[in-house]
Amino acid sequence: MKIGYITAVAPYGPKETFVLREAETLRDLGQEVRLFPIRPQTGEKGTTLPAMYCRAHGIACYRRALAMVFTHPLRCTRAVGPMLFQAGGFVKMLKNLYFVPKGLATAWYLWKHPVDFLHAHWLATPATVGYIASAVTGIPLGLTGHRYDVYENNAIACKAARARFVRLIDENGYRHVLSLVRPEDRGKVCKLYLGAPLPEDTTLAHPEISGQGDRPGGEPFSFCVPANLVEIKGHRYLIEALRRMGEKAAAFRCFCYGEGECRPELERLVREGGLEAVVSFPGYRPNERLMEDYRNGRFQAVVLPSVALSATEHEGIPVCLMETMAWGMPVIATRTGGIPELLADGSGLLVPDKDPDALADALLRLKDDPALRWETGEKGRRRVREAFDNRRNTEALLRLIIESSETAKEWEKQGGAV
Repeated sequence: MKIGYITAVAPYGPKETFVLREAETLRDLGQEVRLFPIRPQTGEKGTTLPAMYCRAHGIACYRRALAMVFTHPLRCTRAVGPMLFQAGGFVKMLKNLYFVPKGLATAWYLWKHPVDFLHAHWLATPATVGYIASAVTGIPLGLTGHRYDVYENNAIACKAARARFVRLIDENGYRHVLSLVRPEDRGKVCKLYLGAPLPEDTTLAHPEISGQGDRPGGEPFSFCVPANLVEIKGHRYLIEALRRMGEKAAAFRCFCYGEGECRPELERLVREGGLEAVVSFPGYRPNERLMEDYRNGRFQAVVLPSVALSATEHEGIPVCLMETMAWGMPVIATRTGGIPELLADGSGLLVPDKDPDALADALLRLKDDPALRWETGEKGRRRVREAFDNRRNTEALLRLIIESSETAKEWEKQGGAV
């Protein structure tokens, strides 16, 4: 089966490793997958999967879009109209308008090189591109919603009406989208988790499993924060937690992997708190290198101090926590968004968001109690194996795609519009 994957930047950029992993797993399951990033950031691919490199406002994109309009003007008009006039506001209309050429250029490519199914990650502008391409070509469409894109509500009802399914990755998103779509489309909405790869051997990653216990020679308790340096990740509250520990903070080493607009402020907070020897910002770390760190037992825990910025701006279910838990390492995270859904039944230590004292207490407890580290890490490992296995969840997605594609073919046989 040929599947077109519409992404935000992947594979031309460092983000969306979870989307790439899912697409590569579909390939490993025997499917032919091609990627269509709507705003590629670099010229270097992060995968061996084929991809269409075409900037949203480059000459190649304009040429293909115009060719599509001249060849099928009525189809293009019908495809673009709803994305502009049912976007749900002027700003969202402008966002969709910006990607109209990309949607038409993608349709042109798919007209020349058709696939059996289109799957768009993110319900915002990637889904807009997917909607336009599907409406022009008649290729059936599936959608996956994540976080901000769910609550932005960029023509979600309209997109769901065209889609064969709308998959959400957590319970909050699932319930929210159910409230947005037409009653007749609610049966298309489903919840299916993203997943993490399951390591075969977690012995090195979890010292307590191998009987090593605490690290020799009084080495500091090392943990990392694998998250972009943006406000929603809550780094400032972790820095404040370490500052409030006073002399006890010297027993920790915190590595904040990622980049973002908050870096200058966070570095200032570290300096003002006298934490230069405790907290470092090594920059972006590729996922494969981070997994190697986990495999080699470099860290004893992972912390994600995310915050809810509003009722609609919060975490989904962070893949970085799934990856950590799969190695049997304990995690500390905040009770925001979909995180409690992941860390159910003691699978991780949950603290309130924006609460430095609670973060400090959780870190000290984890450092001082090897049994707690072992118990929490083991529960987390089991939780990921039971519900967040990348291969098993991707197999479920493939079944959904195949069933939806077969449904589309039946509609065609009966004379229905695809």
